[in-house]
Amino acid sequence: MGTSAIRCVYMVSGAVLSGFTITNGHTRTSGEWAWDRPGGGIKCEKLGSSASVSNCIIRGNKASSHGGGMDYGRLYNCLVMENSVDFQGGGVHDAECHSCTIVNNSAGPWAGGACQGTNHLYNCIVYGNSAGGSGSSNHLESTFFNSCTAPDPGGTGNITEDPEFKDADGGDYHLGLNSPCINAGTNVDLRGPLDLEGNPRILSDVVDMG
Repeated sequence: MGTSAIRCVYMVSGAVLSGFTITNGHTRTSGEWAWDRPGGGIKCEKLGSSASVSNCIIRGNKASSHGGGMDYGRLYNCLVMENSVDFQGGGVHDAECHSCTIVNNSAGPWAGGACQGTNHLYNCIVYGNSAGGSGSSNHLESTFFNSCTAPDPGGTGNITEDPEFKDADGGDYHLGLNSPCINAGTNVDLRGPLDLEGNPRILSDVVDMG
């Protein structure tokens, strides 16, 4: 943080990033609110950007305004964990997310997990995040489809049950055998046949959440 802080990645619209771990990025605590201070891990060019990030781990980044892990853009098959922000959107801000797990991120007042605007999430898990503001630990002003989060965001096919990770305390966010997220997504939004680890996305007819 501070004047010498460096975010990990800046992406112009249409850029593609796949197969990386994005970690230890930071933004400045002063300067332009929308450019210098958001997106500690990844900052995409603009709202509605077609920049896409797939099969990546975004972990341990920090921003001062919004989007600790990522600001804008699209995410596919990614794990977003342990990122933080001073204001809102500890995990992602104004991003479109498909088959992602967004967990154990934190924010100052609002939305430790996912936040705002074009933030549409499909087949995702947004759980176990934290924020200082009441009632917005996991999400704020986001639209969910066939996803697992709490509180109930409304919409289609969403659940609020604990996703029952194998060992969340130990950082293992694979789904346990009794997870309600297994076979609970929708194949309509399937983006590619393989998951983050190169395993088949579908094992029993229907894709998992996350």
